[in-house]
Amino acid sequence: ALFNAFSTMGWNSLDCLSAEMFPTGARSTAMGLLAASGRLGAISGQFVNGSLEKNIPLLLFVTTACCLFGGCIAYALPHDSAGPLH
Repeated sequence: ALFNAFSTMGWNSLDCLSAEMFPTGARSTAMGLLAASGRLGAISGQFVNGSLEKNIPLLLFVTTACCLFGGCIAYALPHDSAGPLH
């Protein structure tokens, strides 16, 4: 339950950050593309997990590598330059 809670909080944070990365006029299109690519990633992840279920060490390695890669990419995103919210 805690993993699910933290995972959901992480995705919600990424959604908020992703929306702020685009100009106001393009936000809805950008969020639509992000949501669609997220759905495609979730579908392809099920196929990858299904094909690796007999090789658990490789499955754990692939999952860990994807999480680390995603974390590094998220860390490399530009910082918000709007300043603190008041």
